[in-house]
Amino acid sequence: MTHRHCEGAYLYEQTTTDGENEMKAATPNRLARLRRPLPDDLYPIALELGVRIGLRPSRLQTLRDVARYHDIGKCAIPAAILAKPAALDEREREFVREHPGIGARMLMASAYTVELAPLVRSTHERWDGSGYPNRLRGEEIPLESRIVAICDAYVAMTSARPFRATKTEEEALSEIARHAGTQFDPALAQEFQMMMSASTQRVA
Repeated sequence: MTHRHCEGAYLYEQTTTDGENEMKAATPNRLARLRRPLPDDLYPIALELGVRIGLRPSRLQTLRDVARYHDIGKCAIPAAILAKPAALDEREREFVREHPGIGARMLMASAYTVELAPLVRSTHERWDGSGYPNRLRGEEIPLESRIVAICDAYVAMTSARPFRATKTEEEALSEIARHAGTQFDPALAQEFQMMMSASTQRVA
């Protein structure tokens, strides 16, 4: 993948608050335990979309943290399931669907991350109400969760997976457009497509 979605993310990082730095200094061990490796482009793409739609700095900070922690609950899922080189069966899929709730409970254990818990729990909800774990619909789903859902889907489709072929950027954008209004917030999906198209034009 081409790492080009970083302009807004870089500008935002230059405005990180002193308060957050103090929090990190005060709780390095707890935060280190919560961190997980990010998919290649999820974090900068999510921030770029947040900047594009005009989120204020405090919400960009929240969005960044939701992007960082959205799959933290997968640490409780057996590696054999996560790395299975074939499609999951129904029992395994049910197991994986537990991870947003697990992640939310982990985040609720710390005063520094408790506000992220409902946002992380909602990153697998769907615009039409058919997602999980709470079947939230439309704007019942927090905005940060809706942004991460789109970006996560895009990164997943364009990254290598053991059980399916990697999609091109164009194929992934086509899938997001196809599921706008069902899986994804249609307005955000449109903004995402325009953002990615503009980024492609800049690189070209």
